[in-house]
Amino acid sequence: MHEIPLQRVAAIHDLSGFGRASLTVAIPILASMGVQTCPLPTAVLSSQTSGVEGFTFHDLTAEMGPMLDHWQELGLRFDAVYSGFLGNPRQLEIAARCIGHFLKMVEAMRQLVGHAHVITPNLTEAAFLLDEPYRPDISPDGLKEQLQRLAAMGPDRVVITSAPAARPGHCAAVAYDRGQHRFWKMESPYIPAFYPGTGDTFSS
Repeated sequence: MHEIPLQRVAAIHDLSGFGRASLTVAIPILASMGVQTCPLPTAVLSSQTSGVEGFTFHDLTAEMGPMLDHWQELGLRFDAVYSGFLGNPRQLEIAARCIGHFLKMVEAMRQLVGHAHVITPNLTEAAFLLDEPYRPDISPDGLKEQLQRLAAMGPDRVVITSAPAARPGHCAAVAYDRGQHRFWKMESPYIPAFYPGTGDTFSS
């Protein structure tokens, strides 16, 4: 029997005290798959931001650089870097440093996408990254074009979530593998409810 090597992920995300989102979702899901998750917190919040008012926010940008310095001193290496909530352009630079070694927000995110292997934007985020209008009724061919254009920015695989589906009352996740030039789509019934943290769960 061959021993499976430990997989290690650097998780750049916020920590919310209340709610099912961010690191509180990513860490247990990745851990359940045998992945050692090393959090690089971007901020500490009293609660998730979606659907909650009056939350507190403590920016940890000043701590992120020294944490990476220490990781370098320890000689750490990661199999993947998980990038979630980033609070400012400086954090984007730190995330790019993390991906590369071991600024306006959307433009900086486009640069960060060039370092990623897999990205999972929703339909709105895909439009922002491509600098085009949000189209809730985008056609299947339009989605394929978006996937290919996003992949051309650098990532090997692109998944767009919250995409329109062919069947009424459904939504879809559509994906593209640049190396294999292969598309796929998964449709599921649309649930008219609000569940914060679903994007973090999907990415994890």
